[in-house]
Amino acid sequence: YVADYSNNRVQKFDVNGNYILQFGGGGSAHGKLTYPIRITTHNDKVFVTELGNHFISVFQANGQFSHIIGKGQLGWPYDVTVTTNDQLLIADRGHHCIYTFTLDGNYVSKFVTK
Repeated sequence: YVADYSNNRVQKFDVNGNYILQFGGGGSAHGKLTYPIRITTHNDKVFVTELGNHFISVFQANGQFSHIIGKGQLGWPYDVTVTTNDQLLIADRGHHCIYTFTLDGNYVSKFVTK
């Protein structure tokens, strides 16, 4: 998966670099992306940080929209990863902190870094 920041989309390629699909497109509606910057995957989910929409968009591996995480809570979500205990760590440049959420999007905690 590649975050295509300038074109507001995510593109998926196979291990040989062959194009498979794309999803997103500019906008704030569910399933649209505005300035996607980082991606992480876990099982069949794709977690995309969006600087423009200020939340994490979650998609199925086939590009179908699933849900959002952190709407109204995140400033500029810059990076995301999944921990060994299946929680999301989200680095938020806008709020200078790291949030922890469940994979379903429930808030767990916040660690302030500034």
